[in-house]
Amino acid sequence: MRILVVSAATFDCTGTAESLKLIHPLLEMYPVHTSDELLRALADGEWDFILAGYSNDGFGAIDALAALSTTTGAPPLIAIGGAIGEEAVAECIRAGAADFMRSEKLERLNQAVQREMQKCEPSRVIATSCHMAATLPQTVAETDMSGKLTFVNDNGFDMFGYDQSDFAAGLHVGQMFHPEDRDRALASVQRILSAQIMSSGEYLAVRKDGTTFHALINSAPLVHDGRAAGMQSIVVDISERVEAEEALKESELRYRSLVENMHEGVWAVNSEGVTTFVNDRMAQMLGYSPDEMVGRYLWEFHEQNSAQAARKSFAAAFGTDRRSHPRTLLTSTGEPRQVLLRPIPILDEDGELRSAFATVVDITQRVRIEQERQQALVKYRALFDQLSDAVFIHDLNGRFVEVNDAACTRLGYTRSEFLKMGLMELDQADYSREVSVRMRQLLEHGEAQFQTAHVTREGEIIPVELKARVINYNGQPHVLSVARDISSRIEAERRFSTIFDVAGTAICIMSANGTITDINWNFRDLSGYETDEIIGAMSWSQFVAEHDAEKVLECTDLQREGGGSAPENCEFDFVNRAGTVIRVLSSIAMIPGTEDMVASLLDISEHRKLETQLRQAQKMNAIGQLAGGVAHDFNNNLTAIIGSVQLLRYEEGLSQTVEESMDVIENAADRAASLTRQLLAFGSKQIMAPETL
Repeated sequence: MRILVVSAATFDCTGTAESLKLIHPLLEMYPVHTSDELLRALADGEWDFILAGYSNDGFGAIDALAALSTTTGAPPLIAIGGAIGEEAVAECIRAGAADFMRSEKLERLNQAVQREMQKCEPSRVIATSCHMAATLPQTVAETDMSGKLTFVNDNGFDMFGYDQSDFAAGLHVGQMFHPEDRDRALASVQRILSAQIMSSGEYLAVRKDGTTFHALINSAPLVHDGRAAGMQSIVVDISERVEAEEALKESELRYRSLVENMHEGVWAVNSEGVTTFVNDRMAQMLGYSPDEMVGRYLWEFHEQNSAQAARKSFAAAFGTDRRSHPRTLLTSTGEPRQVLLRPIPILDEDGELRSAFATVVDITQRVRIEQERQQALVKYRALFDQLSDAVFIHDLNGRFVEVNDAACTRLGYTRSEFLKMGLMELDQADYSREVSVRMRQLLEHGEAQFQTAHVTREGEIIPVELKARVINYNGQPHVLSVARDISSRIEAERRFSTIFDVAGTAICIMSANGTITDINWNFRDLSGYETDEIIGAMSWSQFVAEHDAEKVLECTDLQREGGGSAPENCEFDFVNRAGTVIRVLSSIAMIPGTEDMVASLLDISEHRKLETQLRQAQKMNAIGQLAGGVAHDFNNNLTAIIGSVQLLRYEEGLSQTVEESMDVIENAADRAASLTRQLLAFGSKQIMAPETL
């Protein structure tokens, strides 16, 4: 189909014609701009219709209709216009236009084209269509009303990977779409066929081998005798464009995300210093919204005393100087903000400033921290020098970078002398060999505590307890060491150790879980174990007899609780290595400042034996006293009996029987008297007279 295109002065319909060609690629268009060009074109060839833009100024649809009126057999003219009134439409129709439509109504334009195409000679249309379809770089395809493909050009076979045998076997338009877009595509096909409208859309297409690509598909119905007979489509592979658009979109999103999420403010100005853009961070920094800052001069946000200087220095600052400049900006409430502003100029071809943007870092907090840091340094130095312990700071190679006054006083060196020394020169020879080992432990764990010995300028050796920690000093890892003179403590420990070992009782020290951590000689002898068999290996409870275990546990728990109800002493049976049970009196107490306990054990076995003997003697003495009292009273009665018998013997005329009875009484009394003398002897009332038996 061939059409002439008349572009008016006030409405250029070339763009509309090009859009129409995307849907109907078989259209052949030729532009004309005057009445003479129009008439010559009509004389030189056959044209199916004319597409003319409406214009009220210069050559347009009305002038073209006037020129057509001078000829015979002229093709129909379709007028196209923008936002014009009904009078203009009526004018075109009266002048002989076949139709008039507005530029945005492409659906009606498509119907008009279809209508004119039906009027063309079928053979010419078919021949032209086949020729053009074969030469087009895009895929051209046609379907019947069921969606079955009835025509595909060679490029279509290449694009989708099918061949003529596949086509002969039957291909449906739905096979060309990826499942995620298939329903949407088929719904569009139904709208095109039922409403006879054009449609353009982007879809995810799928090839025969399953691979996918992005496609732009322009479709229009094929109309025969006023009814839809199928659909014609142009398919363009837009994968590269989609990928480029996605990459551009991703790049724009990254840039936008970067700018909006930057910790720094971003401030863009034009060559006059007027703000054209700020990110949210910049606006928040000054307490404005971005819209409130855009359109205002850069120096309007400076302090009054620096605004004039900022205005004068703007050209220089945003011209070639890319250094960061400290500035004082004012927030919306007038509060000053200390910032670092780093300009980045954008120059034109002549090297003149076209625009610029700057990154702005809020350093208000940093300035305040720096001020506080300086104040803290003064306090730190005073505290550092007032510490009674010697404090050293040295690098990882052991070279001193700072010492306090106590270190200088104790060791006899000046500060400048210390800064030329290292650990190896300070430690006693026996300890200096361990410096590398201690440094490895310190770097591995971050802190360490150990004992060493420092040597003064005069050669005096001072034992010290050193606590060290890795710190950040001037941006580099260093070691902070605090050395405490433990000479007095070592002497105290020596004295304690002597007292501990020569104490008259068995002493042991135990941890919170009852494990024995130290013992003296007496405990070793009492237990029957060697020292290394007990320390760290045995528990306090292992030496307590089972029947006393609960009582001893209660005593230790009460001591740990620290209550006033804890007994001062606890007596229990101690079981040694041989299984011998030894009665001991224990005194248990907490060691202040620790969770350890100390127990002192006194062997009271002999004492308890003597107590038993004493109690037995006391019992026997009581029995003797009782027996003596009874014997004394009994002896008095015997004396009366014996005396009476002796008096009776002086009586005359006693019978033999009486004499015998008196003998029996006297013998019994004598035996009773002998027993009484024994009882009196047991009760210590008289001295026993030993006799030979």
